[in-house]
Amino acid sequence: MLFKTWERWTFCESTFGQLMSSLQAENYKVCTFKLLTELPVCFSIRDRLAQRDATHSTWKELLKVALIHLVEIQTGIRHDLNGKLSILCAFANKMEDERLFAILKSITGQELSNLSKTKLQAFIERLDSDQRNELANQLTLTVEVRPCNVQTKLMTEPTLLAGRYIKFSRHLYQTPWLVGNGVVFVGCIQDYLAKVLKERLRCDGVVFSAGGREDVDVRMLGNGRPFVVQCIGCRECNINQLDIEQMQSAINSSTNDINIVDLREVTKEEFVNLKSCETEKTKTYVALCRAAGPVETEQLSKLISLAPMNIEQKTPVRVLHRRTLATRSRRIERIHAWHGQDLCDFFILITTEAGTYIKEFVHGDFGRTLPNISDFLGIAVDLVELDVQSFFNIFFAFVCLLKAVVDMEILRSLCTVKV
Repeated sequence: MLFKTWERWTFCESTFGQLMSSLQAENYKVCTFKLLTELPVCFSIRDRLAQRDATHSTWKELLKVALIHLVEIQTGIRHDLNGKLSILCAFANKMEDERLFAILKSITGQELSNLSKTKLQAFIERLDSDQRNELANQLTLTVEVRPCNVQTKLMTEPTLLAGRYIKFSRHLYQTPWLVGNGVVFVGCIQDYLAKVLKERLRCDGVVFSAGGREDVDVRMLGNGRPFVVQCIGCRECNINQLDIEQMQSAINSSTNDINIVDLREVTKEEFVNLKSCETEKTKTYVALCRAAGPVETEQLSKLISLAPMNIEQKTPVRVLHRRTLATRSRRIERIHAWHGQDLCDFFILITTEAGTYIKEFVHGDFGRTLPNISDFLGIAVDLVELDVQSFFNIFFAFVCLLKAVVDMEILRSLCTVKV
């Protein structure tokens, strides 16, 4: 058992009892804890006025030593300055604080009750020696008992997970689609993860963030899109890689729409680096395009020769309601193109800078993306289906292309066409 039967303690009994009740109610599974304390402002002021040297301990330090000892003995949890569980004990003594403010007002003539603790301490540091001596003489301990009110709060450091998701559905959002105060579509990648993580880690919530976002009708294939998840308020903190792999399997078993790979726990530094990956990557896509008329093989060959190239993209009309109007320069690194079932259908395999709007590069978005494939071919072109294939490697993307074209039901046409 995590908690042993605890005896009645005369010192800090009410504080310790309240703390133990909270720990037992939440049933935290942790190995280490750190203790945070907040004392009434009058305690801190008395310590400063006493002008103790470095060898003396403050009220706060003494209280922490006592409480840490009690928690370690009764729970078996080890104290660590970087502990996963944070225990906050906040002490308040309104009567003593009011007495302090009244004394300060009588000395300085100023009303200071609205100042924060930090600003009040800074104000006292600016008092002259006579005022400090007067304050020290009046702010003595009284025989009258003025008990403190105590509040305890338990918090855990977020559990940080990272991985990649592969998305097979063309009807699945990455995160909930919110309009006003309601959710328009129920079910998304974030929800699939949150359901399992909340159950296994007994956490209050998850914060999901990915390296970019594909449209709802775009599949994410290949090596998957990197993502990170913050699990907030976890009660189950003692997890290992085997536990994480079991959670990954549970997520993948719950749906055929996505597949999670490489799920693992990461440090804060790794978490920050992973969150910035969107702006540091190139991405490879395969798209099925349909032209308003026949497109000759020579035209596709010339299209291939355009890359590498730079394009200018104004914020697309379809996202203008939620994105800032701006013109962005994007780099097209490589293009491969070949016909599909007939001369009106063709594929493009394209590697671009992260953040490129592929749909708009195909049809031009009413001239808002220049140059574009439609203008180059001299005919209206629309994008029928789009898959994200890779974040880094065109060869890897080309291998993944085989699966993509099978799903697009046009593998037969490729048998007679050279890439």
